Amino acid sequence: MIALDDTAWVSLVVPPTPVQEVAAAPEGGPTPPDAEQSVVPAAPASDAPVPPPEPVSKGLRLPFGRDRALARGYELPRTAGLSILLVGNHQKLDAGDLAVAIGTPAGVAGRTLTPVPFVTTDQIKAHNHVVEFKADVWLFPYLNLFASIGRTNGGMDIAVNIDLTGLLPPVLCRPPADCSRDLRFHAEIDNTTLTFGGMVSYGAEDWFAALLASRTLSMSSRDRSDITSTDAGLRVGPRLKLPSNSRLALYGGVNYVDLDTTVEGSLSGEVRDPAGAPLTLRYRTSLHNPWKWSGLVGANFEFARRWNLQAEQVFGKGGDRTVVSASVRF
Repeated sequence: MIALDDTAWVSLVVPPTPVQEVAAAPEGGPTPPDAEQSVVPAAPASDAPVPPPEPVSKGLRLPFGRDRALARGYELPRTAGLSILLVGNHQKLDAGDLAVAIGTPAGVAGRTLTPVPFVTTDQIKAHNHVVEFKADVWLFPYLNLFASIGRTNGGMDIAVNIDLTGLLPPVLCRPPADCSRDLRFHAEIDNTTLTFGGMVSYGAEDWFAALLASRTLSMSSRDRSDITSTDAGLRVGPRLKLPSNSRLALYGGVNYVDLDTTVEGSLSGEVRDPAGAPLTLRYRTSLHNPWKWSGLVGANFEFARRWNLQAEQVFGKGGDRTVVSASVRF
C-alpha cells in the first residue's frame, strides 16, 4: 500500500515586456568631409535583410508543448525528478469469505479449506511502513507520470469468532461442549511494491491544484496472495514566496483508497478441540477497507526549483497515513 507522493504544479507568470532602444539624434554642426564619404545610404525598410531563422532542436524535448507554454508566460518545473519516500500506514479492514481447515499438524496440510459462514469480526488492523524510490517526468506541462519501487514491512492482526460445529467431529460438538472459538490471526507483511500513476496539475503565481491517481501491486515474499490497491487524491492550496528563490506550499484535500487482498496462513498450538487436544488451523480470508475516503493536509518546501521536501498526513475513520519525502529535479 503506497502513498503518493510528491505534489507538483506549474506556475503562471506574466512575461516581461521587451524594451526597445532608440538611437540618439546627432548633435547639430557640420559633418566632417571624411564622414560624408563614409556614409552609406540606408536601404528601404521593405528591402531590409531577413534575419536567419533560429535553430530548431531535433532532440526530444519534454514536456511536449513546452515552447507554447513558455511563450504564454507559464513557469514550468524541471522535467524529471527522483524521490525517496518514507510512509507509515495504520488501516482498519473488514474480513469475508473465511475458510479454514483443522486437524493434526501432520494431517491438516493436505485438507481442503472449508468455508465458515458464521464469522464475527472483532478487530482487523494492518500496520506497516514503506521505503520507496520514485522517478517521474512531465510528459505535458499539465501531466506528470511516475513509477516507483519499494519495500513494505509490518503485520496484520485479525481477531474473529467462528463456529467450528461443521469442522469438528459431531461427537465433540454435542452439548454441553462449546464449539465456538475466539481466534486471533497474525499475518506478517514483507512485500515488494510497484506503483504506477499520473497527476494532472495546474497553478497560478500564488495557488495550485493537483489531481493524482495510482495503482499499486504489492508482491508477497511468503506463500500468500499479492495485494492490489488503487489510490487517488485531490490537493489544493496556496504557494508562498520565500527568500532565496524558494517557495512553501500548504495544502489540504481528500484521499481515496480501495484495497482488496487475500491472506493465508496457519496457527499451531493456539487452537484446541473441546477435549483439550491441540490442533493446527489453516485459514484463508479476504480483506477490504470499508472506509475508503479520508482527509489530508500537507506542506511542500521548494528550493531553487530543484530540491523539494514534503510532509503529508492522511486521517480518517479507516486509519491514518504519514508520508515524508525528499526529491531532486533535473
